[in-house]
Amino acid sequence: MGSVNLFDTELRQRAIERVVYVYDYLQIEFSDDICLTINNKYSSIGGELKDFIGATVEKTEANADAFTIFFEANRQLSVGLADEDYYCPEAMVLHGGKYGTIVWQ
Repeated sequence: MGSVNLFDTELRQRAIERVVYVYDYLQIEFSDDICLTINNKYSSIGGELKDFIGATVEKTEANADAFTIFFEANRQLSVGLADEDYYCPEAMVLHGGKYGTIVWQ
């Protein structure tokens, strides 16, 4: 099972409980002790990420340019996957859940 499917499996139907902005990365804490660390450039549709607290993930999609998380109420979070979007080797790291730690490179 590829990273896309694992990320989707772990995130789908989970609600955001906390958003933490750290110096050079972002952490999103979801229900059931799932934490997504985003190291790449990202953008949101439907408000600031802090406004997404309580929103539930409906689905995820990925292509060569972005990994996108779709939330209820037409909200989206897109993580850039183009070469210029990387600040370090890992685009994202998902901690917790059934599969432990999953790294998206």
